Amino acid sequence: MASASNGVMLLSKKLWNSTIEWAQDSTVRWANVLKQTLYRVLVSVSILTVLLWISVFIYGAFYFAYMPSVSHVKPVHFRFSSDCERGHAVCSFPSSNISLVKPNQDQLLMRGQQYKIFLDIEMPESPANRDLGMFMVEIQFYTKYGVEVQRSSRSAILQYRSTLLNIIYTLVYSPLLLLGYVGQKQALHVELIENYVEDPYRPALGAYIEVQSKHIEVYSSRLSIHAHFSGIRYLLFYYPVASAFFGILTNMLFLAIISLLSWYRFIWTNGEHHEEIEQGDEKQWEKDQQGKREKYKYVRKDKRDKQKDSLNSIEDEASEIEDNLRAPVPPTPTSDPFSIIEASSHPPVRTLGTVPDEDNSSNSSIELVSEKDLHENVDISLLGPPKQSPTIRRRLKEEM
Repeated sequence: MASASNGVMLLSKKLWNSTIEWAQDSTVRWANVLKQTLYRVLVSVSILTVLLWISVFIYGAFYFAYMPSVSHVKPVHFRFSSDCERGHAVCSFPSSNISLVKPNQDQLLMRGQQYKIFLDIEMPESPANRDLGMFMVEIQFYTKYGVEVQRSSRSAILQYRSTLLNIIYTLVYSPLLLLGYVGQKQALHVELIENYVEDPYRPALGAYIEVQSKHIEVYSSRLSIHAHFSGIRYLLFYYPVASAFFGILTNMLFLAIISLLSWYRFIWTNGEHHEEIEQGDEKQWEKDQQGKREKYKYVRKDKRDKQKDSLNSIEDEASEIEDNLRAPVPPTPTSDPFSIIEASSHPPVRTLGTVPDEDNSSNSSIELVSEKDLHENVDISLLGPPKQSPTIRRRLKEEM
């Protein structure tokens, strides 16, 4: 029973641990997914915001550069001469000379744009104006050199009101007339030029206006120049909200396409280019490593050949020395058989060659005694035991 309970506890513990691990893995995975999603959302919102502001700026710049001013209004102050002997009547036609531009301005109207030009005259309903009838209004445009650009003349007349209508109007508006909020006057709106287009080579900088009537009475007057839009300017002016929405949306789409193409060009293509470069570098590295291995192989082969040659030369020299040692030694005049061996310092040793190891870490030197040194001065320690010198052993046996 105890073993069964222990097994159940172990199994439940394993299940609990696996459940915890699964929960941790799921939490980490979903956290990473949420993190990536939030990052992408923030990046997308930032990009869209930047594109929106750029689109608005482009549309606003285009609107202010492409759309001219809707209207220009200039006050008109008439002048006339009164030095003649005609009582209360003026001696000349009322006229006014107007400057259309500011002192540092070269042009007022936009080139290629059509304009309508009006003269607004505020006149009292006096008996003189009622008896005036029709009169002519003339306008002349001129350049800064005084050259006339365009001339136009239009007729005008005060609006007719009968006696009964004047009585009813006076009774109805009598409180306002008494308080001064309403006056007995009329405003004439005279259209002087219907389609005026500015000459780009001779822009108009001034205008001369003349009212051809000596009995007219005027409160005030002003010259109004209104732009007559057509085409895209007509849509931009009369449908501003729809035009702004369409223009900003078009700019955003255009900028989005440019951004996508730029991303593809500078990120996707560069990534492929980098991959090609990495693959090319890897191939070049493998090629270099192969060349190095081949070179090292040939170098090791050369080293082995040199080692073999060195060993062969050393073996040949050792064989030659051994043959010289085995040659018969001429008898000496002394009776001491061992007089040929002097117990002195070691004879000079001549290094015949060096044998390099395979790992090239150290060089083993083989020191051999030359034949001349052996004949002149021989040390027993160098000759070794008697069995290694058969010539000396044979001479000793003969003398014994």
